[in-house]
Amino acid sequence: AANQELLCAMVQFYRLSLSTDPQDVLERELSDKAAVIPPSQQHRNQAVLHSIHREWSSEAASERAMSFGVIISELLVRLPVTPTTSYTHKVLVPGCGTGRLPVEIAAAGYCCEGNEFSAFMVTACNFMLNGVTEKESYQIFPWVESISNVASVADTLRGVLVPDITAVEMLSNYESSIMAAGHQPDHNEYPKLSMATGDFVDVYTSPNNHHSNGDGIAVWDAVVTCFFLDTAPVVIEYIEAIWSILKP
Repeated sequence: AANQELLCAMVQFYRLSLSTDPQDVLERELSDKAAVIPPSQQHRNQAVLHSIHREWSSEAASERAMSFGVIISELLVRLPVTPTTSYTHKVLVPGCGTGRLPVEIAAAGYCCEGNEFSAFMVTACNFMLNGVTEKESYQIFPWVESISNVASVADTLRGVLVPDITAVEMLSNYESSIMAAGHQPDHNEYPKLSMATGDFVDVYTSPNNHHSNGDGIAVWDAVVTCFFLDTAPVVIEYIEAIWSILKP
């Protein structure tokens, strides 16, 4: 029931993002009753819950430190950020899952965009970034259907509170720190965080993509990936795409 509460809240928030008309939302709910996810696709809901646990729980903080933390540390070395250069470096995060890594990169002072192809992950990401306003407002049981790495029944019934911090709070904390240093970021020229849905190669290598300019598609200062390259049907295609969109 707890898992269902969060998943239903995600879908409801998505419906409201399409229309704020109560009647329209109701009609969508009625039409969606016939659109039941088949058992063969239920594992995608489990993947969403696992990702939310990994990205948005205090329990998984040490795991994030060994992945996201290492990535951001290296990014800060290669593209240093100061209060006067905040949001001037453009960083792309393809395969961003439920959105924690793009938020952390934006909170480190970069102009960051996340990209995700999975409709399940996009719906979850939208909710975690824009729909959740209080920390630890949901309890989930991400391992309730797991059969691997289970020592006892208690392992599958362990609840986790999410999120450990809201996206808004993370971004506000950094903005407050640079404003305290006497610098006002230019929000019009450098949006801190954005999202784009769709296939990575199709979205970013097309000459007509939303970031292309007179100099072509090579507009990114850095491309950051975590648990992404292994999803490629042909890995070299992703690597070539990344090469083509990075600034010289």
